[in-house]
This record gives sequence, structure tokens and C-alpha cells, in this order.
Amino acid sequence: MVELIYKPATMLANMIRRKEVSSVEVVEAYLQRIEVVNPKLNAVVQLSVETARTQAQQADAALARGDIKGPLNGVPMTIKDSLNTAGVISTGGHLPRKKPRPSLRHPPDNAGKRAANRPGRGPTRQGGISVSGVGWH
Repeated sequence: MVELIYKPATMLANMIRRKEVSSVEVVEAYLQRIEVVNPKLNAVVQLSVETARTQAQQADAALARGDIKGPLNGVPMTIKDSLNTAGVISTGGHLPRKKPRPSLRHPPDNAGKRAANRPGRGPTRQGGISVSGVGWH
């Protein structure tokens, strides 16, 4: 399954849609790789393992019902920590923001990810302070 992490997102989406591989299998492959490399890279700020697994199961169940929500249905992704995401750390690269959690409202981009059945793994690290100032509260 290691080879899955090197495939383009569009290829993974096609493989999932054709049921050659499940979203759960793809998420597990990525989680295994993150476990190996993240201690050195420190790229994933907060790994949301159970959420990713649950969302992958939901994406697989939706596919089984014929409910495909977008071209990347079931393909996992991470979200930069400059975008507030409910329940996870959103520092925008600014350590004093490490503890606060955004409200339970989802920003439009994350709502779109959920609507497209794209399992999330958690926020990824960003250096410096986010200049976009993007936030939803």
C-alpha cells in the first residue's frame, strides 16, 4: 500500500471510484507514512486519525450507494493551519494561537471538502504568520 501515497490525487480518485482501492485503504497508507516521517518533518500539526478514518468510511459508504460528491470523492487531504477548522489547532504560523480552537462553524472551503467526501487528516504546519488573515468565527 505504500505505493498509494505516490499516486496523483486524480489517479487515486479514479481507483476509488472503480473500487480498486477504498478510501479507508488510502487513508491508512497516508497515516502510516505520516507516522514514519512526521517526527522528523513536523509537518502535520495535529493528526486527526479517528476523524480521517470515519470520513474515509463515510466516503466508501457513499460510493457504495452511488453517491459520488465531486471528482476527488474519498481522496484524503490536509488543510493548512492558516484556515480555521473546527476542533483542530489553527495557528496561522503564530505560536500564541496554539491553544484556541475555532468555533464549530466550518469555513466554506472545509464545508466543500466535507460535501465532496474528502477525508481530512489534520492541519499541516505553516512557517511564519499567515498573511492572508483568513478566518471564520
